[in-house]
Order: sequence, then structure tokens, then C-alpha cells
Amino acid sequence: EQMLSTQGSTAPTTSVARYCVTPETAGKWDTFSREGQADADCQRTVQDESSRALKMSIVCAGGKQTGTVTFTAAGPERVTGTVTMVLREDRGERRIRVDMDSRWLSAECGK
Repeated sequence: EQMLSTQGSTAPTTSVARYCVTPETAGKWDTFSREGQADADCQRTVQDESSRALKMSIVCAGGKQTGTVTFTAAGPERVTGTVTMVLREDRGERRIRVDMDSRWLSAECGK
């Protein structure tokens, strides 16, 4: 939501986040596709899913925001993904692309 709400920004930006993923949650693609309940008004439809990849469509805000999400297990310690969204606003459409590169850091989550 924070990335999507940046008004008027067209310059690429980079952000870093650290998440603890357990073996149980790593086996579920939705671990990588949602952050808590902040996106509760979004509907996801899985188009293709395997142990190595996921592709799904996403519709938010009653259809005002639509897009696709893809994730790929690039190896045993790396997941890559892309989110592309079209936001329909009073001023017109805005297109957003987010590329993700997730890497294993440690066996311990820490604090």
C-alpha cells in the first residue's frame, strides 16, 4: 500500500524488508503474496501454480486496481517475483511494476 500510494513518483526506488519465513509458511505461495490484512479488499485468482512458480491475478478496491503477480523459486535459497498493477484514478490510469528478489539470510529469525 505504501509503495502504491506514492503519488506522481515515476523514478525507480529500492526498498529492503526482512521477514521470517518458517518451513511451513515457505511451502505456501501466499506467504509471499500478502502482508497481513492491509489488502483484505483484494481478491486473488490463481492462474497457474506449481512447486516452482505461481501466477495469479489480483483485483482490489472494487476493480479500480487490477494486476498480475508472479513468483518463481529461482533456487533453494531465492524467490523472485513481479507485481504489475493498473490503478484507475480520476486523473486516468497509473501503471506500477514492482520487482522482488528474496534471498535466504539465516536459519534464525532473531528479534
